Amino acid sequence: MLIAPWRGHERWTFLLHSFTAALTPAACELAPPEVAAGQAPWQASSDVYAIGAAMYKVAFGTVPLLLPGDSAVTVPTGCDEQLRRLLEGALLLAEAASRPTAVEVLAHPFFGVEPDQQLRTSGAILDVDLKLAALRDYMTEIRSNIGSRRLTLSVNRYLLVESVTSEIMAAR
Repeated sequence: MLIAPWRGHERWTFLLHSFTAALTPAACELAPPEVAAGQAPWQASSDVYAIGAAMYKVAFGTVPLLLPGDSAVTVPTGCDEQLRRLLEGALLLAEAASRPTAVEVLAHPFFGVEPDQQLRTSGAILDVDLKLAALRDYMTEIRSNIGSRRLTLSVNRYLLVESVTSEIMAAR
């Protein structure tokens, strides 16, 4: 948070420093260790930690746990590598001075890759041309096996989406 020097800014500074004492239980879950322990006031690096804690809670369903002596919160295995690097290596660092600025956070590769591009790169989503080529090859194979009989192909869109969704979820 920035506090601009204007007439009466001392009052706002006092309110900001006393904000720690007025944290709600939900806000305490997201508070960085230095604020939760009452060792420092809420500051810009606290916002960075809180964003990381909120992302952690959304991704893993629990609040991050920073154990005494740890330099950062440990992210569960099996999650997206860019998310792990963002949380462990930037947002959820124990030392406030080591946390990045908001601009540095936005420059992190996690925010630079579009979700659909990430899924395509990982192979979870195939390019349209690849899908059509695979379908064409499959149809050619079926046609050669059935001879001159007529072939009808029907696709249930709901079942197709359900199948793809369950495959993506199983791959995670």
